[in-house]
Amino acid sequence: MTCKTNNWGVWILSVHDKTPEGHLAFDLLDIIKCLTSTIESYRWVAFDLDFLGDMFFAEGECLSTSELIDRSTKVEQVIDDTFLAYSHTPIAGSVRSDWSHFPGSSAVLAVVAIDSSFFDVYTKNVDHMRLLKSRFADVREEDPDRYFLRNDDIG
Repeated sequence: MTCKTNNWGVWILSVHDKTPEGHLAFDLLDIIKCLTSTIESYRWVAFDLDFLGDMFFAEGECLSTSELIDRSTKVEQVIDDTFLAYSHTPIAGSVRSDWSHFPGSSAVLAVVAIDSSFFDVYTKNVDHMRLLKSRFADVREEDPDRYFLRNDDIG
């Protein structure tokens, strides 16, 4: 399985697996479990929470991967959410919900639910790409140049 290289050091995968009826065939928990072996020590912060089920994550709260997995079992469906992962506990106030700054941030992984239709996964670890592509059937590798602006592109 080949993974395209890019100048950002970031890979973006859009996961679209559907049921025969056209509904999303997975949820946040499936993505997290797929990556668990490589993200066990990560700390997670969530923004723009919109989901069905019991409250599982307060906006801006910092959870471990195991806490995120435990709490995600209470969710029926993630609709629109942004989950940022860090290899250390982020400094309060330094976390940005705008993932357009992801390449230069200390976040190492972002999982973004889009309107109950698909998930985008931003990662700085090429192994995450391989794991997601081996677990899900409809994984589309996106071009980071379409998501991020370089400093020389601004102005």
